[in-house]
Amino acid sequence: MVEMNIPNKSRNLHRKPGIYGLLISLLFFCTPGLQASQQVEPIKPGKIQKVQLYPDRAEIFRQASLHLPEGSSDIVIGPFPSSIITDSMRISPGTASTLQIGHFSIQKAYKTQFLDNSIQKQEAQVDQLRLQLNSIKDELNNLESQLAYIENLSEGKTQSNVLPGPDYWDSVLEFKATRGKIRRDRYREVSVKSEIAEKELKVEEKKLADLKAGVKKEVNYIHINIRSSQSITDHIDISYQIKNASWSPAYMLRTDTKKKSIEFEYIGKINQRTGEDWGEVSLELTTSQPSRGTAPPKLHPWVIDYPQKQRLEAARSLAFSSEESSSLMEDKQGSNSSRRTKVIQSGVSSTYQIREKQTIATGTNNYRAQIFSERFDAELIYTTIPKNIERVFLKAKIQNSSPYQLLPGQAGNFVDGSFAGNSWLKNIAPGQEIETGLGLDESVKVERKLIKKEGGEKGIFNQTAKQRYIFEITLENFKDIPIEVELKDQLPLSYQEEIKVRIGQIKPEPNDIDKQKLLTWNIHLAPKEKKMITLDFQVEYPEGKTVRGL
Repeated sequence: MVEMNIPNKSRNLHRKPGIYGLLISLLFFCTPGLQASQQVEPIKPGKIQKVQLYPDRAEIFRQASLHLPEGSSDIVIGPFPSSIITDSMRISPGTASTLQIGHFSIQKAYKTQFLDNSIQKQEAQVDQLRLQLNSIKDELNNLESQLAYIENLSEGKTQSNVLPGPDYWDSVLEFKATRGKIRRDRYREVSVKSEIAEKELKVEEKKLADLKAGVKKEVNYIHINIRSSQSITDHIDISYQIKNASWSPAYMLRTDTKKKSIEFEYIGKINQRTGEDWGEVSLELTTSQPSRGTAPPKLHPWVIDYPQKQRLEAARSLAFSSEESSSLMEDKQGSNSSRRTKVIQSGVSSTYQIREKQTIATGTNNYRAQIFSERFDAELIYTTIPKNIERVFLKAKIQNSSPYQLLPGQAGNFVDGSFAGNSWLKNIAPGQEIETGLGLDESVKVERKLIKKEGGEKGIFNQTAKQRYIFEITLENFKDIPIEVELKDQLPLSYQEEIKVRIGQIKPEPNDIDKQKLLTWNIHLAPKEKKMITLDFQVEYPEGKTVRGL
């Protein structure tokens, strides 16, 4: 029965070729990218010519070479990384080209391996290290077996079940002392190799995991229709934006205190994990941020109100109507919305063209591209507030005489060749004057001492308590050059008429005393010179009262 049915089914298949042909055609045409991938060989995207880097993405510019016949052609270009922003894709013919671009689309495909060359290399390195580690562990296992056999030799017996004599034990001990030592030494060596190999493997596995983070085996292909008036070899320009790339400003400030100047190095700090290597590309850094939009944020109502408890009491006492209460709740909701609103400062963007071509492999972090380096004249100011901290700080007043807009960023400060610490620079426009801290200067010393404190004495003709303080502040310049030091201190500030502050002596007199009783001295110190400031004052207040702050 079975043998008869098989030919009948075969004949039925031959009678209805149209149904199965239709199913195959539907499968072929309805599967995304199947027809193109079977009929058209993908064209390589071409070398990356230029990269324009934004604070949160990159724009890539490529040129793809084409060999086209006369008429209309459907071509496929790729692969492109999965992190491209598809809406940003732009395709155009060259400047002098006669090609006409028709419709195009972007389709996804999935690979059996990562497109990123750096990931492939790292995977190969990890696999090699695993093989090496397994080989080392195999040797360790063999050595463990050999050492176990040598240790068990002492438990052996002769065939006649007679206890071994001294010669036997001598040979066993000799064997352990020679062959056993060799095996134990080798075991220790291989154990160390195994530990080193495991650590190295963990490091490389971590690198691989970092490279794979956010990267998929998914790729993109561009399907384009192009019309040519003749058989031609030409190229098209392709540009697109891609995620996983960013740059931020950073600075290196090198201060020369003798020349009173600062070498100002402006750096673009770049992170690149797009899945594409940038080899010998023209690099531009732009301050524009497309993701933040083009319109300023809206203002919301600025609502002032009582705290919740007071507001309810006020509402009851004033007998708010339900309509007024409803309006109040609407204002309250507007206030919450205002607090959630993120404030964004926007302005005209700047674009920096890096002079030399750059090569930045995918997976690179903290790549540094120099935007410019210039030396500015600086007014160096040494400043100290010994009441807070007995240290002298150096700051500089400079003018941005370059044509560059300096964006906010971290600055590493070097003073006379020594690292002095990090600071933060604000936005600085061309021509703007700024003041920036350069860190501690240990070659200038300051000390503030309380020399005398007297208190509790009563006045002769009135009931007044007195507290007297004498401070001495010493400044010493250990440099080989003269300097100017700005020193700040203060006197007690009273908000009560009964509490009076009387100055006994301030020597030398300060250059400035403001309304808050803040004192400022501008002190000139010659090389190796030491100067002293005396601050003597008295606080008077009614006897029996407690004065806080003394």
